[in-house]
Amino acid sequence: MTISYVGGAAGTNSCTLPSFESGDVAIAFAFRDGSVTNPTIPATFTNLTNTTDGTLCSISIGWRRLRSGDTATGTWTNASRMVVLVYRGCEPFITPCTLKTAGAGTTNTVNYAAATMTRTDGTSWLVGFVGHRSVDTTIESPPSGMSYRTGGVDATAEAQGHDTNGGVSSWTSTNVTITGTTSGWVTDLVELLALPAQAAVELITAPMQPMDRPA
Repeated sequence: MTISYVGGAAGTNSCTLPSFESGDVAIAFAFRDGSVTNPTIPATFTNLTNTTDGTLCSISIGWRRLRSGDTATGTWTNASRMVVLVYRGCEPFITPCTLKTAGAGTTNTVNYAAATMTRTDGTSWLVGFVGHRSVDTTIESPPSGMSYRTGGVDATAEAQGHDTNGGVSSWTSTNVTITGTTSGWVTDLVELLALPAQAAVELITAPMQPMDRPA
């Protein structure tokens, strides 16, 4: 089964989930402005990373297999801005891979660092997140090879989410030149693992024989 994008949402420290089906996977990204103490991941999400920092900013990323009745991400304490993206066709019980390829800087060149993929068969999608301490930048511009999904800005910070919109087998370091006020930013990548394709099964049975009858 191939992965597909379901929908996304943005908020300050919580997001209302888009419409989804039970079993879809949510990836949430929380950015904190002005502190390297990372936003707190709520108990309803499983931690992917909460140790990634930039210049006076930090991020946390978590995931959840959604269930009927879920409505929101819960509160990510101390987040300045966050994004949640929802996908279908992912491995439901295997943790998505944060590729530990965080980029960080203070210039108008935003880098999405090279990644070593867990699967190189072209079935995995990559999700690229970025948070920025300024509120007048163009970080919604995706890196080459990705499509913009959703994000937003509030009084102090911006956060945006992109993805490859299809399976990829590799990712090389990619820069995006943005406009706006220079200040601290952080990027990170998450690999979504696809459900394996189901092999076709052919059932072979012997033909039915007529019942023997007495002469």
